[in-house]
This record gives sequence, C-alpha cells and structure tokens, in this order.
Amino acid sequence: MIQSLPMNIHFAPKLRRTALLIITLFAGALVLGRSDIQPGDVGQQVRRFTRAIEFDYAGWALDALALKVRQAALGAVDYIPEAAQKQLVLDYLELVREIQQNEGELTRIYADPAVGDPESASVELRARLDELYNRRDFLAPLAESVLQGQLNAIAAEAGLTLGGQTIPPALYHVTPLPLALIVSPRDRIEQIADISLQPGMTAAE
Repeated sequence: MIQSLPMNIHFAPKLRRTALLIITLFAGALVLGRSDIQPGDVGQQVRRFTRAIEFDYAGWALDALALKVRQAALGAVDYIPEAAQKQLVLDYLELVREIQQNEGELTRIYADPAVGDPESASVELRARLDELYNRRDFLAPLAESVLQGQLNAIAAEAGLTLGGQTIPPALYHVTPLPLALIVSPRDRIEQIADISLQPGMTAAE
C-alpha cells in the first residue's frame, strides 16, 4: 500500500485531465449538427445525391474526442525534448504547405483541357499525395499536442487554472476544411442550398 501511493499521486492529474477532455468534447458534440440546408424542394433533391458524402460535424467531434482521450492517456509529448517539440511543429507546418502545393497541382491537371487523360497524367502526383497524407496523419496528433500543451502552460502562467488544470482545457485539433456545395439558380443571384461535403475530395471525384 505504501509503495503504490506515489504512483496514484502521479497519475491523478492525468486522470483529471482526461476526464475534463471527455466532458468538454462530449458537450461540444451534442450541440453540433450536420450541413445547414435551407428548406426547399431543390435543396432536398440535391441531398439525395450528397448524403453519402456530406460532412458529419457530430462525427468529427466524436472522432476528435477519441483522439484527445488517447493523447491524454499516452502523454507521448511529455517524453519529447523541448527543442525537438519545436522542430516537430515546424516539420508539420512544412508538410502541410507541401500538401497544399501538390493538391493545387493536381487540380490544375484536371482543370487543364489540354490534358486528355488527367488520371494517367497524375498517377505519380496522387501517389506522392498519398505518402504525404500518411505522414500528416502521423505527425498531426503530436504537433497538436505540442501546441495544446504550450497554450495550457501559458494559461497556467496567467493564473487561468482550477486545481492546477485549465478550465475548460485548451484543446487543439486541425483537419482539412469541409468543402461547400453551393446550389443557385442560373437566372438570379440566390443561394438555394449550402451543403458541407467531406474534405479531401479530389477534382476527379
């Protein structure tokens, strides 16, 4: 019993932090909805074709909840030296820039009428993007944890804590923005529907 006491004390702050993450993100998931569709027959007709590819805001929040809980439980960033944490964030930002550059090139290939077979012309580029996406999926949670930890540290220095924990906890999670499908009539300026679609859809899709 005496030997187990320090271990319980060591893990108590991490358990409190995990509980706060769960409560905060779950509350956020409850208030989120799906795409904002204005009433009207045209909008509903369009949704018959888009339901399978619409962006699910509540699902995104729940996925973020699961990710943040795993990050809090593992505490992997706590074992990375401060200098390495800074470099990790810089590497992630450079990776995002490279992805955006390659995505722009892919869009240009599919939009160029001079390219007869854009799918064949973009094979190497799409393979490169898949590789970059995999690297982003690996680095993003670590970079987010670093930035999140820095923000919480600043909040603690400013005295914005309760029992040693920031309330509510500062959470940081970034994913590609959903696409927007705007439906409008041809003869006048009017927005009939604004449907959020899943991010990452290519020009070919």
